[in-house]
Amino acid sequence: MTALDRKQQQKIINFWIESADRNWKSAQTIFESKNYDWSLFIAQLAVEKLLKALVSKREKTPPQTHNLVYLINLTEISITKIQLNWLKEFQKWNIAARYDEEKFKLYKLATREYTTKWLERVKEIIQWLKKQLD
Repeated sequence: MTALDRKQQQKIINFWIESADRNWKSAQTIFESKNYDWSLFIAQLAVEKLLKALVSKREKTPPQTHNLVYLINLTEISITKIQLNWLKEFQKWNIAARYDEEKFKLYKLATREYTTKWLERVKEIIQWLKKQLD
């Protein structure tokens, strides 16, 4: 890979990281407004974008998907069963926020307690993914 190619690759990676950071901040702001279902939806996007940064780091073009399990597999990073189960839960929030019947299920599920617990887990995953990007 040439220096120019590496520079372009880093630009793409930085785009995903910066976008993920904005989403994570937004998820926290939305949480404070008590829109817990949307907070979870946006938090999932932050994780998705960091995974896409990691796929880009592997010199691959990230696919247009919201499937976190598929994306983590593309990164070839070793992941624990617990982390994998968390990603599976996060992934549900993306689908649930897009379809009316599912939206209502997420709305009912996303209590302050549930959302607080899961946003802590999102935070852990975000920190772990960022370490993988170093």
